Amino acid sequence: MSLSSRRAARRGASALEFALTLPVFVVLVVGVADLAWLAFQRSALSSSVALGCRAGALVDPGLGDVDWADLETAAEAGVLDALAATGAGCEPDDCVVTITSFGSDPGRSLGCTVSRDFAPLTALVMEPIRIESTIVVRMEWQR
Repeated sequence: MSLSSRRAARRGASALEFALTLPVFVVLVVGVADLAWLAFQRSALSSSVALGCRAGALVDPGLGDVDWADLETAAEAGVLDALAATGAGCEPDDCVVTITSFGSDPGRSLGCTVSRDFAPLTALVMEPIRIESTIVVRMEWQR
């Protein structure tokens, strides 16, 4: 067998090895990209919930919680604004924001929970899931 025929046979073997390993490599790369996208979305949701809940905790609920709606509005708006600033904004139908108050003065706290749908970049490795973040902050106005 001549040298040129051995090179041609090796080129064919290289092409076959490439064709066999390419799908595995593509799945790995896509999987890493989807996991990185999920990590970014979870991080953006967590920081947005923290910022929004903090904004709500700074609002004075008034005596007997007469201004509780203002507090909820401030917290929800803070969460949605922070999500929009990260580029991971929520559509109004997509995000579920829950604001709760618990405890008694002077240890009253505000709990904020946000859940939203997560869509992976590709559906090759992951399926769409629902991600959620919860935070509890102490309310500033204690009477």
